[in-house]
This record gives sequence, structure tokens and C-alpha cells, in this order.
Amino acid sequence: MSSPISRRQFLGYSFASGVLTLSSTSLVPNTGHAQDQVTAGNRWTPLVEIHANNEITFYYPSPEMGQGVDTSLAMLFVEQMGGDINLVSVAPMPYKIKRGADDQIEPVTVAQFSGGSTSISRNFSLLQNAGAFTRQLLLQAAAKKLKKPIDLLSVNNSFIVAKDGKRVSFGQLTALAAKEKLPDEFVPQLIERKNWSVIGQPRDSLQALKIVKGEPLYTMDMEYPGAKT
Repeated sequence: MSSPISRRQFLGYSFASGVLTLSSTSLVPNTGHAQDQVTAGNRWTPLVEIHANNEITFYYPSPEMGQGVDTSLAMLFVEQMGGDINLVSVAPMPYKIKRGADDQIEPVTVAQFSGGSTSISRNFSLLQNAGAFTRQLLLQAAAKKLKKPIDLLSVNNSFIVAKDGKRVSFGQLTALAAKEKLPDEFVPQLIERKNWSVIGQPRDSLQALKIVKGEPLYTMDMEYPGAKT
């Protein structure tokens, strides 16, 4: 269901205030480095943030309408990244619009929609490859920090672990990972389905507590600059 995608096609990354941010310009593979995307005026939109305390924020790219994509899409990414799903919090992917030269409304950020039960199939390859791409950045950073060959390192629940037992958390690697470079045509190695540990396992909604407390906003509750009320 997933196929390899090169780095140039789907993801950019940047670092600020202790946070490594992975960003996408489109849900259809097409991207470069995050800073280049901003400069070029493309639809640069945060997808994932890895924080210094090892927590992960995932911005789900399909609107959550009760179908559970806020959690299931996060699982696709985390599976390939090698992250701990229990350290993940989720939020809607930021969305902005503008009126174009032809007076038509168009998205400034990644276009988002739900419908036809396509959220999983449409985002599967992007999120799996994005997770694997992130894993490679973290592995390269860990190899330098631990002074170990990358082939002697493995990923386990948001930690990079060496064969001698030394380990470092994703959060400790955010600054180093943001400095790593990969070839434009780099294709990440995906974790095989037989080795999946997140996808296919029972999982409560990552927003269950927020829903019970009435925290998530409905569309009619959201505010947008310049919108008529």
C-alpha cells in the first residue's frame, strides 16, 4: 500500500526554539527544504514537531469529523519514525485561505478535505515516507552524537539505541537532526509490514480526553481574520 518516495518530493524541515519541525507543501508529493519553501511562497504547512522533552505534536492533514483520522494518520507517521505513540499529541493542520487574482478562494497552506473514506489511502504513502525520512535524519544525528556507525544503531520508542546500550532520545537530537543533509533523491528504507508495532494495534483516540472536556473546536466556533460573522 506504500511505496518509496524521494526526499525532494514530499518533505522539508527546520529548527527553532528547540523544536524540529517537519513540513509539507502538498499532500501530493512535491517539496524541498522548508526554508526554500517559505521563500518560494509555496504552501508550507507544519506536519510534525519533535520537542526537546521528547514529545511529538502531529498535525493531521485531513479534517477530523468523528472518523478517527486524528489518531490513525498519526499512527502511520509514528510507525515509520520509530516513535512512541504515547508521547504523541495531535492538532488540526493549520489552514489559511486567500482570494486569488481571479477573485476565487484558494488555500495558502496545504489543501485539506475529508470525504469518500479516502483519508488513509490518500495520505498513507506520504506519512509513511515522511516518518522514515525523519527516522533517517535522527539516526544520522545520533551517529554523530554517540560517535557510533549508523548501522550499529536502532530506533525504539523515540530513542536511538546503540548495541552497547547507550541511547539518546529524539528530543535530544532535534538541533543536530535539523543540520543533517540528505541527497535530493534519497529514498528512505521503510519498515516492513511484518515488523509494524503501531499500525494494526488497538488505540484509543489521542483526543479522547479533549473531546470529553469539550476542548476541540467545531467549524462554527473557529475565528478567521476578515471572515463575516
